[in-house]
Amino acid sequence: MLFEYVDRELYYEGLNVVHAIDKMRNILKKQFNYEGPFYLYHAPLFQKRAEILSRELPSSRFYYSVKSLSNVHMLKLLLKVERFGADVVSFGELYRAFKAGFRGEQIVFAGVGKSSAEIEAALENNIHCFHVESLSELERIACLATKKKKQAPIALRVNPDVMAKTHRHITTGRDQDKFGISRHEVDEALSMCKKKESLRFMGFHAHIGSQLWSVRPYIKTLRYLLELAQKAQENFGLGTSYLSLGGGFAVDYAIKKTKEREFPLAKLRKALEHLSPSYEVNFEPGRFISALSGVLVTKVEYLKGKKNYQIAVLDSGMNDLIRPALYTASHPILPVALRSHKKMRYDVVGPVCETADTFARKVNLNPLQEGDFLIIAHAGAYGSVMGSNYNSRPLLPEILYTGEDFEVIRRPQTYEDMLALELYDQVT
Repeated sequence: MLFEYVDRELYYEGLNVVHAIDKMRNILKKQFNYEGPFYLYHAPLFQKRAEILSRELPSSRFYYSVKSLSNVHMLKLLLKVERFGADVVSFGELYRAFKAGFRGEQIVFAGVGKSSAEIEAALENNIHCFHVESLSELERIACLATKKKKQAPIALRVNPDVMAKTHRHITTGRDQDKFGISRHEVDEALSMCKKKESLRFMGFHAHIGSQLWSVRPYIKTLRYLLELAQKAQENFGLGTSYLSLGGGFAVDYAIKKTKEREFPLAKLRKALEHLSPSYEVNFEPGRFISALSGVLVTKVEYLKGKKNYQIAVLDSGMNDLIRPALYTASHPILPVALRSHKKMRYDVVGPVCETADTFARKVNLNPLQEGDFLIIAHAGAYGSVMGSNYNSRPLLPEILYTGEDFEVIRRPQTYEDMLALELYDQVT
């Protein structure tokens, strides 16, 4: 179990959270005069999650989805894991990947709206592959590669029109979704790849959504990619050396008293061995690695009494962790220390001036008092990376537990930082 109470104190993958918070708050107070909420990442768990994939899918390569948790210190941890690279969707993420130490040949560039500047940067740095999402993008890459006298490595991101049973905001493989090349445009894309000398066709990519528990959508998508690989060879003389099924492996956001539910990787491995023994199938995991590896440490500022429940107002809000407001996502909320084993009902909310700034409604928690510390668990993926300055609230610091010590890997944003881009002192 990732979380358990021992003598009424919370442990997170072996880390005593009560003691850890004391240490981390002392560090933040001493170094930055900061006393607010913060993100805590568990480095051993982060690497362990990546190593599970490397071990369970030994014939695959992985390109970590940088967007899920992009701190350079976290990216560096993946350089130590076999067969791992980086999947980026912007120049900023490409920059981060290079800063972390990844080489161009370890990076794939995805994203539905790549700019000319981003394409040129990727070409100059000799990335492994572009995941191309439209005919227009394919044409632009070809033109820019010609100007630079380069051959651009490309894989066609195709839209298999596969319905994944997940939240509508994270479903990406239906025909009406904005991602990928539609089935009726694949032949034209392959024809362009055949004609354009500045394009080096590598194969096909698809990503059908996130938080998938079943292997079936992956199997259905892989069969479609294999059909396309056969068509590319027979009709266009284009050999396929690269197939990618994206990411989307689900993680269990619930807290269990038994072992957490895991995506059936062994079943997926058998399917890959059966369907595509001659191909190396790639994946771009993100959430699977990062979600469980991070928590948001926060404090109860106020308690407001209602008839049959209480409202716990925290010092962190939707600008720090927007997933509950954006996706109606449910994150476990755990008191760091138990006052009793009784349960009370709470709405857990933030201080932001929005009704949507609510982490949980009518949730049963052990009794709370103002000043108590909580953690919002499984917040590593799409947590800090989606933070904003809404309500002019500074971005939170990030702390890394290395397994032995604590390291501040992003300092608290100051109010001076927040206003630095506005040039307000130059206005006359």
